[in-house]
Amino acid sequence: MSIVLYGYGISPGVGSGGVAPLPIVTGTLINRFMTNRIQQILYQLKQLYGNTIDIYQVGDATVNYNTGVPTIPKTVTRVRRAIVMPLKIAAKSFQSISVISANKQFVRGGTYDQGTRVFVIDRRDVPSLELTVNDYFMYRDKKYEIKEVELYEFDAAWVAIGIEVTGDSFVEEINNRVNHFFQFTETATGVI
Repeated sequence: MSIVLYGYGISPGVGSGGVAPLPIVTGTLINRFMTNRIQQILYQLKQLYGNTIDIYQVGDATVNYNTGVPTIPKTVTRVRRAIVMPLKIAAKSFQSISVISANKQFVRGGTYDQGTRVFVIDRRDVPSLELTVNDYFMYRDKKYEIKEVELYEFDAAWVAIGIEVTGDSFVEEINNRVNHFFQFTETATGVI
């Protein structure tokens, strides 16, 4: 998986075809140039494809030995401007060996459509986040398991491929954030 950032390394002008390569500068100047350029491109992508996603990180499960009820802690991180690329649907197929053995000319199995999205999360938005393949995204009330995750150049962003999960019985935690403009100045008591 790779994302190619265009627009640096060549400048229009003199040379064959009207394009001349920029001189290679060693040291921190080129790193600062590339870091600034990557941040500019991330900003532009956030303007075009920015959406709110929730990142669920599942912790280690503990079991209450008296009741037998497992407790699975989850940490939810909301990213207000994550880059969510358009859905790519690819038909996946499964074939059973018994079907192939029974009919040699029929080598197709069942097919289903599986949605895949690329999520890019700017590290400046969530500097303390450590993303792993055990985490998952919630985007527009759909769950996306992380198939692959990669830290982009100069720790600028997380690039993750998410596969849409359909038919999974999961419980979405709802963050009840109430913004109110009331200031309670009186109390009331009652006797029943």
